[in-house]
Amino acid sequence: MSGTASLVEAVAGKAVTTSRKLAQVLGRDHSSILDTIKNNQHRREFKYGHFTTRDYVSGLTGHGYEFLITRRGLDALASVMRYGAKDKIEQAYDGAWDTPKAVVPAGRDIPVACAEEVEYLTENTLRRIERLEQCVDNLAAMNKQAYDRVSMYDGLYQEEKEAKEKAERDKGVWYDLYADLMWRVVKGTDGTPEKRMERHQAFKDRLLKSIRRRIITE
Repeated sequence: MSGTASLVEAVAGKAVTTSRKLAQVLGRDHSSILDTIKNNQHRREFKYGHFTTRDYVSGLTGHGYEFLITRRGLDALASVMRYGAKDKIEQAYDGAWDTPKAVVPAGRDIPVACAEEVEYLTENTLRRIERLEQCVDNLAAMNKQAYDRVSMYDGLYQEEKEAKEKAERDKGVWYDLYADLMWRVVKGTDGTPEKRMERHQAFKDRLLKSIRRRIITE
């Protein structure tokens, strides 16, 4: 190809290359480039607008679609390709992204400086989106931990309930007070769950001692 500038164009103020141009750089069929992109679209680096599709018509019979690839998208793609593709891409695109012609949108008369600013703002927004996704992932993990803890205490409640029902025939089991305490352990907001469990255990110990004393005296 003649010069690096022809490898990069601007679409909506964003500097991009295309999967067809990349296929020419690597000397591969365009279909193989499409397959590589589609097979890796589950990766985070392949999201957030780094790969978008565009229809094309070439000659009388040539038509189809191609991917528009940002600089970050191309880096991500190069990292998963084999047979020396990464080195070929780095050599072919060396300086291409810095060429003024590469950031002038076709059909629009926008100054180069403005286009570069738009690209910067777009990339900055994408990074913020990535950070937000990470925050969402962290919150999901925290919610799962909270759910697991609630499930654990619910299981303890069920066990204690069954134990209470088994011991209900014994004297000294104050059902209303015991049920109220168990509700407070599981549902209450008085202190941490650990503190509520400590109070419950202390109550349980006192209750068992009382039951033992009554059995011994009878």
